Amino acid sequence: MTTKPIYKKPIPSFAELLGKSHKFTKLSTQTQLLTQLDRGLKAFIGGPLASHFQVSRIRYADLILYVDNGIWAHALRMNTQKILELMSEIASNGERYTATFSAKDISSIANIKAIKIRVRPPVSARPANARQKPARKISTVNAAMLLETAAIFEDEELKAKWTNFIQKNTR
Repeated sequence: MTTKPIYKKPIPSFAELLGKSHKFTKLSTQTQLLTQLDRGLKAFIGGPLASHFQVSRIRYADLILYVDNGIWAHALRMNTQKILELMSEIASNGERYTATFSAKDISSIANIKAIKIRVRPPVSARPANARQKPARKISTVNAAMLLETAAIFEDEELKAKWTNFIQKNTR
């Protein structure tokens, strides 16, 4: 049995979609800028602090940074003036930074007037000794309907598995 293709035209590649869509292009450009800023700031700040923050986004005239916890947020706040001075340096001497940033990126950096620091929410892993809640039981009415459904299965193995599951999990 052969199936007919759903589309008459060939499906475009991601690169073709990226080239045609203004939003994708803008997203790609913003991502590159934020990645370059993140690398540059981490190199500029250095030390252990560099591994505990991440550039998140530029919103209006604010550069938003995420940190692991409150201690690192405080340490980064102590460096905000130096970071703003670096942004000013990049904006005023853009030609020195053209290897790293495009002219459009430099104008985005020039618009940064403040730095906002946010503490990233903790990733809470489930404790190893935490007990899992027991599975909810199937009501007798639903179990009867499921058994009726299982009875019409042609595959005997599947029918047996459904029947076994229903019998084990009925209230």
